[in-house]
Amino acid sequence: MIANGWKTSKQIREIREDYDLSPNQFKDLRDECLNSTYAKAIIIVASKTYVVDEDLWQEFLISKDQRMVKAESDDMHCVSDADLRDRPYKVIASHA
Repeated sequence: MIANGWKTSKQIREIREDYDLSPNQFKDLRDECLNSTYAKAIIIVASKTYVVDEDLWQEFLISKDQRMVKAESDDMHCVSDADLRDRPYKVIASHA
């Protein structure tokens, strides 16, 4: 790990393990993150080298989760916006 809780490309395996993601799942999420308002979570250093700001990565995942629950609630009409705001989250990996 390097400064600020960032993880290098070589440490991506740790992130995949922490979040129980296959390499393909991580790649898909990484690409989605790069095309979102959380793009700064993935810092491109060179063509095949990047760093992950795990704090922003977690914010991206929480945002993604809230959108998925909201979409489900729109279909099922069972979750309110207040429920989304109050939803408890477990931090899987924290870097102080």
